[in-house]
Amino acid sequence: MSGAGSLALTNLTKYEMLALDGELNVSDGHPRQSLSSTQHRILQRMPEIFARAAEEQFVDMERRAQRTFLDSLGQLSAPVEAGRVHSSYASSVAMDVVARSLRPRVRTIGLIHPTFDNIPDLLLGWGHQLVPLEEKALTEGEIPELQRLDAVFLTVPNNPTGTTIGTEALRQIAVTCAGRGIPLILDTCFRGFAPRYYSRCCHGEWSRWR
Repeated sequence: MSGAGSLALTNLTKYEMLALDGELNVSDGHPRQSLSSTQHRILQRMPEIFARAAEEQFVDMERRAQRTFLDSLGQLSAPVEAGRVHSSYASSVAMDVVARSLRPRVRTIGLIHPTFDNIPDLLLGWGHQLVPLEEKALTEGEIPELQRLDAVFLTVPNNPTGTTIGTEALRQIAVTCAGRGIPLILDTCFRGFAPRYYSRCCHGEWSRWR
């Protein structure tokens, strides 16, 4: 990051690009790092894994992968078998799909603030108006500017602050949104960094709030 202070950097993505060629890069959710012994073993098995995948129907393989992944994070009640889980290769692509899907009936979205810059960029790109929602209020289960909002978008745990909205606060936010009939969108792509919290928060809750 030497010399970064003299550059006109306007967002986190530009700082990340500076770090790409650094010896150690922890600027993103998928930092460049050495493979673990388990990851090495998986790579060595790739021909076998590829051959087995070719023999299986895609829909079966995808649902098995979805169930295994979500179960590992404690979300045991996700409606995988009902075909209600959509897989995406990148969180940014998933957010773009959500932003596009919301566009016909949602105009003003309350977005946790601060948060990673590509989220507001994607939402703004589909014509949504954004209202910043301060983290502190959200961690207490409150939704600022609620009367103005058509939807609420939270990143939990948040990026780049690491703030995590607690179980009870998140439940209260969900109840509030359900009571007003407005969508609650959760970007939880960093949930694996807080597995104990999410095992408590998500186990058995999906069917209750869906």
